[in-house]
Amino acid sequence: MLASTFLVACTSPSDRYPKGEIENICKDTFVKINRTVATSDIYIDRAFLRTLVKPFDETYYLSDVIKFFFQERLRSIETTNEDANGNTLIYKFPRGKNIIVRLSIQPESDERCLNYAYTKEYPAQAYPWLRELGLQPGKCIALEHSSTIQSKIQIKVQEKPIGAQFNGMNWQKKYIVTLSDSNVQKASTAADMSDVYAEGGGGKAGKNFYFPCGWKDAKVREFYRAVESVGNDEIVVPEKIFWSANTAANVSSFTSYEKLLSFKWVAKVGKVNSSNIIDSAGTAWVTWAPKRDHFGYEFNVLKNGKLNSSWIVSSERGMPNLSGLGTTKNGYAVIEFTSFDHPSSNHYLIEFDSLGRQTSTSKLTLEQYQTLERLD
Repeated sequence: MLASTFLVACTSPSDRYPKGEIENICKDTFVKINRTVATSDIYIDRAFLRTLVKPFDETYYLSDVIKFFFQERLRSIETTNEDANGNTLIYKFPRGKNIIVRLSIQPESDERCLNYAYTKEYPAQAYPWLRELGLQPGKCIALEHSSTIQSKIQIKVQEKPIGAQFNGMNWQKKYIVTLSDSNVQKASTAADMSDVYAEGGGGKAGKNFYFPCGWKDAKVREFYRAVESVGNDEIVVPEKIFWSANTAANVSSFTSYEKLLSFKWVAKVGKVNSSNIIDSAGTAWVTWAPKRDHFGYEFNVLKNGKLNSSWIVSSERGMPNLSGLGTTKNGYAVIEFTSFDHPSSNHYLIEFDSLGRQTSTSKLTLEQYQTLERLD
């Protein structure tokens, strides 16, 4: 249900508003549901979309809308690129209140994928959280714009100012929200809502939002019972499996020259380091993962719908320096080194099986390390 992602809102202190003013307005709020609708595509006005993705924050980003999209398992979501204050959701798209942006999941070959280049420009920052949300390998976040709304289910809202306090720094506004459905023979309204919210603050601290009526966000949650997503089978949230640390930190000498030559670079040493280590498909990566019981990095492999993670056991004290990712006959390997500044620094080959479990840590001679560097 779309209601599931809406956070419980705060009630503002009772002395923030003149006695009786908000109480009288709150009496006029209501929710009316004519019938429920199921959908996979939805349009939501920017004013109300903010209430869903970041209810207490003036600013929200495309990443927040993407998270909402995945959590609700939609096939597409549409909104206006520009809000009432002139803020754009996707800066590279045309501005204007009549420009509609649409988000969906498509094959990576789709040209609309180029509009969300975050996964190519910053793969280590983008792929891990997108994979955890359920974006599958071979799929992309596709973005497009148009002058018309394509979704049959639409949530539109009017905001009506009803008062201001403290020299205009705190506003009370009324939502008038309609959920319309054009899937039926004749377009009709499935639900209506009227509710009050307030915004305050500004400057460096940013704005904050409240639902000053006594029922907090109950009106919004009730309204959202009128619509639910039918789901999207392209969104598959992976099962998380964490492999506990083993004895892989016991360092051995690397003696097999044949094994060394079987190493294939995925992200070559010197090009990446530490938490920027990731393969081009976004299915194997290193993340910076400090936890209460350890301080360092985790290696992650997405395979067969499961996200396998294991703590990288370092051969040195403290946080490891990591550089490069490669494949081996049995899985993967990353390089650990002790110093950025000295070419003769100790180097280690940390190996993982195909499920991301650390299997060994081997110390390399300088000659062996230089051999690795020369491999394609």
